[in-house]
Amino acid sequence: MANTLAAEGSHNSEHDSESDDDEVVETSPCGRWEKYKKQINVPCNVPGIDSSFLAMDTEEGVEVIWNELMFSEIKAWKKKEEIFKKIFDNLSKLIHPNIVTFHKYWVDVKEEYARLIFISEYMTSGSLQQFLKKTKANVKYFNIKAWKRWCQQILSALSFLHTCEPPVVHGNLNCETIHIQHNGLVKIETVAPDAIHNYVKSFKHPGKYVHFVAPEYDGESLFSALSSDEFGKGTSHRPINCAADVYSFGIVALEMATLHWVEKTCTVTPEMIKLALDSLEDSTQREFIEKCLQKSPENRPTVHQLLMHPILLEVYSLKLLAAHALSEADYVKSLQEFMGRDPDRVMAEIVSPGNHANVLWLNSKVKPFEVEKFLEEIRTGLYPLTGMESRKKKTEIRPQLNPSRPKSPEDNNNNQGNEDDENKPETRLIIQISCAVKLQDEEKHLTLTLRFEDKMNRQLSCKVSQNETSMDLACELVKYGLINENDCDQVANKIEECLHPS
Repeated sequence: MANTLAAEGSHNSEHDSESDDDEVVETSPCGRWEKYKKQINVPCNVPGIDSSFLAMDTEEGVEVIWNELMFSEIKAWKKKEEIFKKIFDNLSKLIHPNIVTFHKYWVDVKEEYARLIFISEYMTSGSLQQFLKKTKANVKYFNIKAWKRWCQQILSALSFLHTCEPPVVHGNLNCETIHIQHNGLVKIETVAPDAIHNYVKSFKHPGKYVHFVAPEYDGESLFSALSSDEFGKGTSHRPINCAADVYSFGIVALEMATLHWVEKTCTVTPEMIKLALDSLEDSTQREFIEKCLQKSPENRPTVHQLLMHPILLEVYSLKLLAAHALSEADYVKSLQEFMGRDPDRVMAEIVSPGNHANVLWLNSKVKPFEVEKFLEEIRTGLYPLTGMESRKKKTEIRPQLNPSRPKSPEDNNNNQGNEDDENKPETRLIIQISCAVKLQDEEKHLTLTLRFEDKMNRQLSCKVSQNETSMDLACELVKYGLINENDCDQVANKIEECLHPS
C-alpha cells in the first residue's frame, strides 16, 4: 500500500512538473507567440544568447524557439540600437529552404536592462555534429553520396546569402549550427554577428569550434555584412568577406568526409587538419577541400565555383528540372491543371529504329500522389538546383535586404497617425491566396486571405461596387502597402476568378 502511494505521488509529481513546463509565462506584443516556462538547450546560433525557451506559434499551431539576449548596459544598447535593429530586420528577410527560419524579433527596454527577443524555427532533429558521432560509432565512415548531397545543400544556402544585396557572411558555420532533418534536408542556423558579444550580458567563446574560424578573423571584427559599412573590419583593417564562410565550409566538409574530431575532446591544430586531408583516399575530394582551406582568402574559390567543381557538378534529370519549373509557378493551380489533363496525352515518346513501335509515356502513367510528394520535396529544398540559381529572378521578385520591415500589429497601433509609415510598400511576397465572395443586401462582399513568404497571414475584406474591376482592387492594395507590386497581377486574377467564375 505504501509503495502504491509512493508510486502515485511520484507520478503526480512528474505530471505537475510537465504541467509547469507547459505554462505560458509571456506573450509577444502582437499576441502570436506564447512563451512556455520550459527552457531548452539549443546550439548558440547567436553569440551572447542568454536563454532559449519553447514557445507556441498560435497562428500556425507549431512549436518555435523563443530566444532572449540581455544587454547589460542601457547606454550601450541605445548607442547601438539602430545597428542592431537593422541587423535583425535583415535577418528576418533571409528566407531559404536550407536556412533555419527567423520569424520575428522585438525589444523590451526597462530602466535597468534591455532585452532583445527573437523567434526562430524549432529544429527537432539533431545537429550534424550528433549525426557524425553516431555514424563514427556504428559504421566508421561516411557515404560519399550523402557527403555530396549535404555539401550541395549547405553551399546552396551560402550561395543565397553571398548573392544578396549587400552580400551576407554567415560567420558561425560549424557542425553544431547545421541540422539534418529526418528526410535528409540540411538547414544551417540563422546568421548573426559575433560583435554583439561586446554589448550583451553573457558571452562565451566556443573554443572547441575555433578550427572552423578562418585565419583572417582577428577576434574583434564583425563576421557579417548585415549591418553598416563601419563594421566588417578587424584591428588589422582587413575586411572579413564571404571567403571566411568558404573556409568554415571546408572544415565541415573535412569532418564529414573523415569523421575526425567529432567528439571535440581536444583542440584541433593545423597539423591535425593536414593529417586528416592526407587520409582522404579520393584525390578529387581532397583537392576540393584543400581549395576551401587556403590560408589566403583571395585564393579560396567562391561558393559558385565550388558548386561547379567536378565532384559536385551534376547534369540534372529532365524530371527534376520540370518539377522545379512547376513548383516555381502557382503551385496549387499548376498541380491541379497538371492532374486534370487528358489521361491519354503523350508526355514523352521514344522513337524506335526500324519497324519497331515507338515507346509512349502517357499522362495516365503518372501517379498523382507520387507527383505531389516529389513536388513537396522540391519546395522544401531537398533537391536544389545548385549552381543554376537565376540572378535575374532574385532581383525581380526578392526585395533587397535594406527596405523597411513590414509593420507588425503592435507597430501599427503605435503609429496610427503617421500615414507615410502606414503606406510604405509591402516587401514580402505572397505564396498562397484564397478568395471568397458573399452576397449581402444585394451587395458583393469580397474576403481575401493572403499567406506571405514569412508564414504570416493577412485577411482583407471590402464591398465591391459594380464599376470596380479586379485590377482596380489589386492596384489599391498595392497603393496602401498591403501587397507587393509584383503580386498585383496574380491577386487581380484570383479576384477575377471569384467575382466572375466561368
